Amino acid sequence: MVVIRRVRHTGGALLFAAVAILLPLPVGGDTIAPELPIPSVRSFSGSPLLLEVVVEDPERLLSGIRFSTETSSQEYHLPPELDRDPLILRVSPFFSSGIYELHVTVRGTDGREASNSLQLGFVDFVWGRDNMSFGNNAKFESVIGTFGEVLADWTDVRFGEVPEADMVLLVDYMYSLFGSNTGRCYAFAGTEVRYWRWPELLPSYYDSAHDISAGVSRNQREMNYLQFDIVFDHFVAGPGSTQMQRAMNSGEIEEQARRIAAHIAANEPVLTGFAGPNLHHSMLVFGAIYDPAHMTVDLLVANNWKSDEKLNIHSRDAEIIRLYLAGDHIGPRIEWRYEEGLRNRDIDRMFMVNVQKQYEHDRDLFVALLAELRASFRREGMVRVVVEEAAGARLTDGERTSGQVGSRRSNALPDVWYERVGRAYRLAFPADAASDLVLEVSDDRGARVLAVFPGDATTGNAALIQTAVPPEEGARVIRRVALRPTRE
Repeated sequence: MVVIRRVRHTGGALLFAAVAILLPLPVGGDTIAPELPIPSVRSFSGSPLLLEVVVEDPERLLSGIRFSTETSSQEYHLPPELDRDPLILRVSPFFSSGIYELHVTVRGTDGREASNSLQLGFVDFVWGRDNMSFGNNAKFESVIGTFGEVLADWTDVRFGEVPEADMVLLVDYMYSLFGSNTGRCYAFAGTEVRYWRWPELLPSYYDSAHDISAGVSRNQREMNYLQFDIVFDHFVAGPGSTQMQRAMNSGEIEEQARRIAAHIAANEPVLTGFAGPNLHHSMLVFGAIYDPAHMTVDLLVANNWKSDEKLNIHSRDAEIIRLYLAGDHIGPRIEWRYEEGLRNRDIDRMFMVNVQKQYEHDRDLFVALLAELRASFRREGMVRVVVEEAAGARLTDGERTSGQVGSRRSNALPDVWYERVGRAYRLAFPADAASDLVLEVSDDRGARVLAVFPGDATTGNAALIQTAVPPEEGARVIRRVALRPTRE
């Protein structure tokens, strides 16, 4: 049994320390006795944080733990028979958002003590109020069209009409930014940041972001437009394309952590992108914990992969991005953790992304982007195909195939490339092979096929855009599409 001795709280004073907190500070060599295990601290809650103190003490070296802050302290006695593999203690010493120090002192059975002073900060982000009630997952159904159709609507509103061949190149480019999942993550995290910072933007019939309905066309359009606004602002007009080109070194990662810390210290949640060889995802950062004993910074993030998350003291979508700061650390510098362990995702770059109240874009930059996509496309000399809202897509010459239908993947055709992005499929093949290949689409919802074919200086590029009538509910059909362009 754990025996608890409490000291009366004298208040929840905010410690608005310098931005340098949450980042490495020197630790004295005699501050921590290496023989005694130092607990780690994590949180899977919203504001105010419910902290989980993880004690790994299989040799039962500890007899007690004391937590102390500027205003209170709390002590646990650890009986010898108590299981320590591991022991998780839950404490909530801070009553409101702010910047704090938490001192953790462990006492050994021989009377020795060792301590660790953690620094943490969190904003007033509450699950069930500030997160979306629906998830960025397979259950989310668009009522305003496919990803490509909404992108076409957005470009028309922001920049004017775009030729079909350019539109297909732009759709293919946007799918290429988000790894193996269709890119709605900036829509979710960006919407949460936007309504948190400017609650007056919420429609009058909603009290909070969590009240927003998933299936309302206005809500979906606003979220998707914000997605494209953020992507254009950061990856075309801003530094995003450079940030995505290569893995960041430790100094660059720590610089991004400093920028995030500045916003947390100012009580502002932060939209942050995380990327790796096969990942590009964004989440809202609402807190951070710096642990000098273990030389880590934990970024507390809202993920929004699940629906109906509203339990603030422990949300399944409250997760952690852990940064390892020690120069001699072996292994990845960034880990993505959730309550059951590590997510199987490699992250080697992260970057803070600005969210604006309203967006105005430079049309010249958009024109330059289209010109760059056209030039790259001509140099490549490949036909580009995007299949949206499909259960599978593959190219075939009648005998061999390359693509994916269900769990069946094939790569038998030479010089054919394909990639699955959620329920969309990107394919490319040499232009001179177009007459020999047929596209086969496994269709269960009414698939949309977009293709762009390279032209010359006289004819220009050509496009093919087809949308199938959805099959009967529950049915799945294989559609064969001849890849022949229609020139404008």
